[in-house]
Amino acid sequence: MKIKLVGSKENERQLINEVLHNLNCSVDIEELSTDNRFKYNIKHTPAIIIDNVVIDEVSKLSKNELRCVIQQFLET
Repeated sequence: MKIKLVGSKENERQLINEVLHNLNCSVDIEELSTDNRFKYNIKHTPAIIIDNVVIDEVSKLSKNELRCVIQQFLET
């Protein structure tokens, strides 16, 4: 699985890395600048893209919510 971070800051990167570490999964993380938000039709950054699904305003998700979202993609 591959996760793309668009317009993320250090605290979002740390949160995602912590969640992935707790889930014991190997995921490739690619960081993209905010210039790419128009390419992916992202209205509010920071956003993550998992398997071509855009989840914007990641900073508003709690750690548990983010874990549940990522876990749903791992199960498929």
